[in-house]
Amino acid sequence: MTSRPAEIETALQQLPPTLLNALLPLALEKTWHPVRSLSVAPDLPDVWWDQVQTHLPLVVQENGTIPVPSELREALTQRLSITFPRRYRELIQQHSAEALRDDNISLAASLLNDIGDQEGLNAVLEKWISEHHHIGNHERIELELKSIPSAWLGARAQAAYWLSQIVSGREMAIEARQQVQQAYDRGDRNPRLMQAFSFALHSEGQYQLALQVARQALATDIAGIDQLRILHLKAISLDCLSQDVEHLEAAQELLDQATAHVDLRYMGLAHVTLACAYENLSDWATAEPHYQQAITLYNRTSQWRFLATLLNNYAQALGDRGRVTEALQHLQDAERLSHISPRHQAWLAMSKATIHHRYGMHVDALASTRQAVLLLRQLQLPADEVMALSSVAERLVFNQQIEAAEQVHREARALLGTDPDGEAQLAFTAGVITFAKQEWLTAEKQFREALSGSLFNWNEARAHIYLVALALKAGKTPDTEVLRTKLDAFGQDTPLLTDASLLTETLTWLRQQPEWRERVEQVFGHQMIGTVPLRLELLGPLEIYHQERLLRFPLRRSAELLAFLALQGASTRQQLMAALWEEQADKKVVDLFKKTLRGLRETLRPLLPEGADPIVIEGGQHQLHPLLALTTSWLARDLFLAPAVHIRGPLEIRGPFLADAQGPWADDARREIHERLYQDLTERLENGDPTVQQAVQLLRTLV
Repeated sequence: MTSRPAEIETALQQLPPTLLNALLPLALEKTWHPVRSLSVAPDLPDVWWDQVQTHLPLVVQENGTIPVPSELREALTQRLSITFPRRYRELIQQHSAEALRDDNISLAASLLNDIGDQEGLNAVLEKWISEHHHIGNHERIELELKSIPSAWLGARAQAAYWLSQIVSGREMAIEARQQVQQAYDRGDRNPRLMQAFSFALHSEGQYQLALQVARQALATDIAGIDQLRILHLKAISLDCLSQDVEHLEAAQELLDQATAHVDLRYMGLAHVTLACAYENLSDWATAEPHYQQAITLYNRTSQWRFLATLLNNYAQALGDRGRVTEALQHLQDAERLSHISPRHQAWLAMSKATIHHRYGMHVDALASTRQAVLLLRQLQLPADEVMALSSVAERLVFNQQIEAAEQVHREARALLGTDPDGEAQLAFTAGVITFAKQEWLTAEKQFREALSGSLFNWNEARAHIYLVALALKAGKTPDTEVLRTKLDAFGQDTPLLTDASLLTETLTWLRQQPEWRERVEQVFGHQMIGTVPLRLELLGPLEIYHQERLLRFPLRRSAELLAFLALQGASTRQQLMAALWEEQADKKVVDLFKKTLRGLRETLRPLLPEGADPIVIEGGQHQLHPLLALTTSWLARDLFLAPAVHIRGPLEIRGPFLADAQGPWADDARREIHERLYQDLTERLENGDPTVQQAVQLLRTLV
């Protein structure tokens, strides 16, 4: 319907006055409904629907609603603002709130501006800017604020906008810093400006000034979310100033206040801050539960970007402590999060590559270091790319590709600016390359140059290992005291792992020294810290041990299910039922499978960290939790996938392969396994190994 304003006005005058006044609250509604509209205009009479159709040129749609022409809405709006100004103001505020819920900040703001609600306008703008800032949506903030008159922004909203510009790091950040400084110099001390000013100083490395501004703000009458924001800035400034005790106190105050306000987001942030504070004080046992609390809270509040950063940092901390499997699992969890930025993806890739490289996981490291380089290059992060390239070069050395390593090292050198960390790292990597080329004097010079710079703890320990190796090459008796001191300070001997392929002679010599033997054997002979060791005894009735304790399962098939998953790897439910039961997968078998799976979970769950599921289901496939470190004494790799089973320990034959297994899968494999094992042991016996004599005799009765 399209009508001239004069016709609309004539039609409205024909309505009974009581009906017209009752109809006015619907002025802002684009469609009317005979029942739903009563929630907005409760004074309408029961016959209102028929009356408006009689007096107004309106057409009812098939869905039972009436679309209201814009001319009619404008006429009703004008009457509403004059006749019921307070009601009009309330309705505009409600429509603004609805627009804000729909993320239409331009409409929400313009509605409030139209009614002169400056306080509400500033609050809405500040809230919208803060929420988009929190999720890192700075481009959207910049785009929308360009279309909104600057006069609409009050002091708090303007400060929130400046903070977003500073955090974004784009070209407008410099001007935003200047604007914040000028507002502060004019005497503005509103909490959002103080937050922006403290953060700006902190981002410039002026930690003492940032701390002073935060303390100024906290000395005022500040409360609620404003207080939490400033407390966090105070805590991170103290951290950067290495004031560890004060940092811990500020972090605890942040947690106390966040808890008092039941602000789950800041409670999570406070737990992260406390974890860092306790780490700085070398109290990992207290720090780790705070990491775990923060993970729980970030998951609960859907803080995916913050969770990705947290999981990355937690994984790095676990990696430093030798808990490699857990660290890689957390990185994998972070990679699966929705809406993480390319920057997060690059950081996660770099952390994964670092762990692979440090722990001598050669094949994985060759791939992951290159992937990290690719992602960092796309983001134009040259300082981080230099570090990743140095790992690539070292991996190529261990892969005996010296020329390729030198080329990558030159690429890294070309990217290097004035970063002292990068300079020390490249000197170290050059030492690794020249060591592999057997240029001993040059290598020693490069390692000492690296040690004189800003070298990370792990690589500092590695450099001292190389100096021990160079002393041996020179026919000298190495002094290992400095190496011992560095490893003790680091808290782990795992840096011995990284260069093992290049330093076999040195590690062998170290192992021959009485004071080093146990340390070397522990690094190279034990399971990774944080894993749950399970030993499978497969030759005879199935027995599964955790450490030295025989595990008891409520159902025998639960142990058999574990053995199948260990040997065959990820499997669907149908594959598992077909392997463990000869019958068709009817309701009875499905119920038995569920009981078997439940029994396996009940037995293994107490061995794993709280909340971890022993059986992980991904893409419809069941697999054992990656923290379960499985070993057995003998295995035919070509018969079983056995992706996570390591061969270790003395061979003990107590009877046929899985003698008490009930599923057809064991029957199908048993004869070939016996023949393969008999062939293997016979060859060992012929080669002079007398320890297998009894086992060979027993096997003759089985094949």
